Amino acid sequence: MLKSTITSMTLRLYKDESAVMYVTDYDAIINVTFLSSNTVFLSGFKGEVNRKMLRQMYRWFVAEGIEYILATRSPLHSLFCATEILPGIQLLKISDLESRVSKKPAGPY
Repeated sequence: MLKSTITSMTLRLYKDESAVMYVTDYDAIINVTFLSSNTVFLSGFKGEVNRKMLRQMYRWFVAEGIEYILATRSPLHSLFCATEILPGIQLLKISDLESRVSKKPAGPY
């Protein structure tokens, strides 16, 4: 018997909506490890993101049923609305953001 489970993936974020994966250079990349059906661990952040890209990423997590995000971050680069639970480890509860990401923004982002 053989069973498989996807436990990690790479998210590539693009500022340009018409970007094509593996053709267009990404603006940011993040490694995602699934710790459980509702919890992910983010690491390997590289690049720059804007608010629109973050909003899209958080909406993707909501659509995937993710409730908790853990991440390693330096004090200079924290996750929005996250709480530091251990030195360098931040916890973000999607429910803290859900009302923000489920609404269409008033501004350009």
